[in-house]
Amino acid sequence: MDWKTCAVDDLRRYNLVKMGISNSEDKLRTMEDAVTNARHSFEKKTKRLDSQLVDAIVETERLKTNIRIAQSLITLVDRGLSALSDDERYVLEKLYMSDCPRSTRALLERLGYSQRSLYRVRDRALRKFTLAMYGVEIT
Repeated sequence: MDWKTCAVDDLRRYNLVKMGISNSEDKLRTMEDAVTNARHSFEKKTKRLDSQLVDAIVETERLKTNIRIAQSLITLVDRGLSALSDDERYVLEKLYMSDCPRSTRALLERLGYSQRSLYRVRDRALRKFTLAMYGVEIT
């Protein structure tokens, strides 16, 4: 996979990853309650609940790990976007991050660019984004 595809994929996944973090945090709270309940039941020495306790602990730890990974991606994308000018950020957001992406024609009209200029802004923005996000210079 080339750098541009990776950058675009990260931008496209951004909003869904943020939603996933929120959902995972909700599930984590539920699982932490399950761990607490299973611990109380385990103290009563029932073998069946011993397995439930271990399952709940494992699921809780997996959720915590997944949340940390997703939060890292969000932080990196935010850093990458913060390095861009307003126009560059707008172009990337509308092309790759919007729920209803604007057509190239709508972007051209809004920004007053020629098609060639729009693609130059997009390419420059992707390079700057990648440098800010990954610390890798694209030549």
